[in-house]
Amino acid sequence: MIKLRSLAIENWPERDRTLWQQANSAARSVFDETHGEAMKLRPMTRSNYQRIYGTWLQFLKDNEWLVAGEDPGDRVTRDRVRAWAQSMVAVGRAKGTIGLYKISLHAMLKIIAPDRRFEFLYRPGGRSIWVTYRSMPKPFPDHDIEALL
Repeated sequence: MIKLRSLAIENWPERDRTLWQQANSAARSVFDETHGEAMKLRPMTRSNYQRIYGTWLQFLKDNEWLVAGEDPGDRVTRDRVRAWAQSMVAVGRAKGTIGLYKISLHAMLKIIAPDRRFEFLYRPGGRSIWVTYRSMPKPFPDHDIEALL
């Protein structure tokens, strides 16, 4: 199966990388209450957001939509997000995974482009994303227990 690749952070556009690094900046001392917005998140969550955002950027790059100097919020359009979701379907991503990727992209954008609103990422067509990307349970094989023992 073809895998979706994540663009390494050192290859992100400079503005995106700088905004993400600022969001991940720790307080200078215990008396300094100022820290980056991403520091409120668990390390695994930050890592997942970075990886999924890198997947988004790689998708844009592969389609020649990644323009240097463009604001991160300006490249998020309904058509591009729809194409991204279709590419994930094409490589076999589950509906629930696609929904999670879109929600993670939205969360990342809230951190690096807080002045922008992207409700269409988590409420496509005005419905809950979990209605749109309803997960289907994985089929489990039916085995005869006695035969297995």
